[in-house]
Formats: sequence, structure tokens, C-alpha cells
Amino acid sequence: MRSSVWMAVGLISLGSVVGAQEGQKPPKMSPEEAAMMAKWHAFMTPGEGHKLLAAKVGTWTGNVSIWTAPGTPPATSVGTSTYEMILDGRYLEDRTQGTFMGMPFAARGLTAYDNMKQKYTAIWIDTMGTGIMTMEGTYDAAKKTLSWTSMAPDVMTGTYKPMKSSETYSDPDHFKMESWSQTPDGKGWWKSMEIDFTRKK
Repeated sequence: MRSSVWMAVGLISLGSVVGAQEGQKPPKMSPEEAAMMAKWHAFMTPGEGHKLLAAKVGTWTGNVSIWTAPGTPPATSVGTSTYEMILDGRYLEDRTQGTFMGMPFAARGLTAYDNMKQKYTAIWIDTMGTGIMTMEGTYDAAKKTLSWTSMAPDVMTGTYKPMKSSETYSDPDHFKMESWSQTPDGKGWWKSMEIDFTRKK
């Protein structure tokens, strides 16, 4: 089904391009094709949900605190994250550099606002693993907080476990990211990471 939809969109687009190149009018679409293209246009067009992503464009300094277990003192470090909107404002790309436990650390992130799901979605990869973390989130405008749910690797058990995180925007030049891991009994949460971001001027 998905491939047939993509093929239909491609053929309609190709027909429009070929017609324009030959100085002809694009072929007239059927009502069904027109309805499909209207829905596709709504899906592909950045809107209100993308404005939150665009507000992060720039370079930020992150003061990082990481807890490896409940009740332990945090390991601290400083990193730099650069955000850029790509593909005509549809996605936010994150490039992060820093250290973790004294080792060099690099990461890449990609965040979207999915017009169909009406939710934020993201992927994250870094040098501390070989997997791809996927996340899904919603934004609370009253609290200025973007809340995420995901599955994070637990190398001790060799499994992926639930994780939740949030980004709270205090003003245009500051936001805080917090992450919580599930307790071993699966009944509670403990804070595993906190990053205070400040925009570089």
C-alpha cells in the first residue's frame, strides 16, 4: 500500500515536470488524485508545530550532569550542540560534541514534527552505543515543556528499557533537558541526566 501511494505521488509529480519542460500544461488530475495531493501537501508543509524546532537553531553550551545509579554523585562535563533546520524547515538537525566519563563524545540527532501524528518524533545516535534511539513527544505550551518517551539501552541486562525526558524552555536563550530512567523494579523513576543549555551569542 505504501509503495503504491509513493508511486502515485511520483508519477503525478513526474508528469507535471515533464509537461512543464515540454511547454505543455500538466495533465489534469482526477478528483481522487487531487484529494490525495491536497492531503499530501498538508502532510509535507511545515506549520505551527515546527516553530518550536526552529527556535532552537544556533549553537548552545550544555552543562551536563549524569547519574549512573540512584543516589550516586553526578559526573559533570560541558558540551556544545549546534542546531540547524534542514530540508526546507521540516527537520531539526543536532550535532553535539563533548566528553563522557573523560572520553570524547559525539552525537547526532534529528527531530521532526509529524503533521499526521500531531506529535514530535526524534532519533538519536552517539559514540556511546551502536543503536538508534527513537523518541516520541508532545508539547505543553502552558508549561513550555516538550515531554518525550523512548526506550534506552541497559547494557547490564542487555535489554532496552523505558526512559522519559523533557525539555523546558525558560526563555529564548535557555532550556533544560532532563532524563529519567526506570527503577530496577519497574515501579518508579530516577533522574539519570540533566543538561542546562545556554545559547552562544
